[in-house]
Amino acid sequence: ARRDPGEPPRGLGVPGMLTGRCVPYNTTLRSCEIQGWCPPEVDTVDVPVMLEAENFTLLIKNSIRFPLFGFEKTNLPPPGSGTELGRCRFHPQLQPLCPILRLGDVARLAGQDFPVLAATGGVLGIKIGWVCDLDQAWERCLPHYSFTRLDSLGRTPAPGYNFRHARYYRWPNGSERRTLIKAFGIRFDVLVYGSAGKFGIVPTLINTVAAFTSIGVGTVLCDIILLNFLKGAEHYKARKFEEVRHGAGAGSCPPPSTDSGARYQPQGFLISPALATHPQPVATTNPAWGGSFPGAETNGTPWVAPRLRHPSFQDSQGVTGTLDPQLLEREETGNGFICGGWKGILVPCFN
Repeated sequence: ARRDPGEPPRGLGVPGMLTGRCVPYNTTLRSCEIQGWCPPEVDTVDVPVMLEAENFTLLIKNSIRFPLFGFEKTNLPPPGSGTELGRCRFHPQLQPLCPILRLGDVARLAGQDFPVLAATGGVLGIKIGWVCDLDQAWERCLPHYSFTRLDSLGRTPAPGYNFRHARYYRWPNGSERRTLIKAFGIRFDVLVYGSAGKFGIVPTLINTVAAFTSIGVGTVLCDIILLNFLKGAEHYKARKFEEVRHGAGAGSCPPPSTDSGARYQPQGFLISPALATHPQPVATTNPAWGGSFPGAETNGTPWVAPRLRHPSFQDSQGVTGTLDPQLLEREETGNGFICGGWKGILVPCFN
């Protein structure tokens, strides 16, 4: 029976292109014919071929450069350092700066078994780290070696590391031949990273100020300097803080009464001379706009509230504002004094 040449047999791996012909496989079976290289590839390796590579050595030549600081250095030991490049072998404790590494040691330091790694191949990473403090001597900037495996160790369709390559040639009779090589190997990836720093007064000041500003310390420091070390500290303090005093002596405002009946809309209120806009207060008995009160006299002149027809005031600093009669409250004390206030500002009482 013939099949479509493009239709592969189900459940079989076909190492070539189907021709569409059904040919005898043996005396009892027939098979679909394919066009491909013969014999088919055998994808198994019984004997590891890289066991001897465990004693191979690898020389790594690396250099690092930090252009910002004009610094450059190589990982090769300088002459006279006591390390002979041709005879040293890397050891993490005994010779950590030797750039010649034994492959078996690299696999062991990466946590791998070299015979298993040699059978299937793999990818190992050699990391060289340069972390330097350039405020110290040039000789103190040294490389640090570490090792790890980079390819996946789980069950994958193609475990390990291998690749195929072929050599093609033609025989005298015209037939094409090839030699297919499946190579297993250990690949080494050298990963270099580095960082360096050097003290500088300008970056230090910028970073310090930025850190203080981000947490709100800058405002506190500015207040400390302005309130204690500048010539205009008193003026700044008067502008920044409002001082409210409360006492029980003569001339002070009495505490608010808890009796709801003791508070009512005032017919008049007292105002400090510093807050009065009138050059000379005039007594009035108009119950609708103001009133004079016993005991509220200075140098024989009674202080009275300005008429609410002109509800404005000016404080001692020259700041003007408007009185709001809806916010006025008063209390009558035992000696006939009256205290009032507007917009949260207390009007002083007078003796």
